[in-house]
Amino acid sequence: MTKIDGKGTTPQNYEVKNVTSFKGTEGYGYNASLYRNRTRIAFLIDTANGGEVDIQWLDSSQPKVDITHTVYREGGYKPYTFKGTPEEKILYEHVDSLPIEPPTEEFPYEVKHTVNTFLGKLVEQYEINQKIKQDCKNKTVVKVDETYFTYNQPFSPQFKQFLQEKNPNITEFVNERFI
Repeated sequence: MTKIDGKGTTPQNYEVKNVTSFKGTEGYGYNASLYRNRTRIAFLIDTANGGEVDIQWLDSSQPKVDITHTVYREGGYKPYTFKGTPEEKILYEHVDSLPIEPPTEEFPYEVKHTVNTFLGKLVEQYEINQKIKQDCKNKTVVKVDETYFTYNQPFSPQFKQFLQEKNPNITEFVNERFI
């Protein structure tokens, strides 16, 4: 899905903060603040009822602008135009610029990101980073390709060297993000 760097931000600097997750009637929901370039732009509410994420835009008092978004209808991707806020337009343009994900074994269809899937990935990465950050306090966390591994040993230069000698495929010592 969306490539998000290790700091929980995308190349366009979208990130979520203050995430609160809960169990709803259709899985897990969340409340979060959405930021672009370190400025809070919206409050997100996924009520976990199977519907869309409710986005409360902080620039909702600004004049509305035309937003053209690509949606899948009638067997193909087609443009759809509606009115929204300036920040909403920037987000939709960003989501539309993301590449279509190729089919995988898990999901055998091409996937074009929607605002919902993009925001869901940001929240997912935020929660992963929070867990990793907690683990890094008293364990060593490494990344091999896209998989994380945790060792019940506090991070130290000596342990890092030991692991590098044992496994040259380690692509990142995640603890170094938080030093």
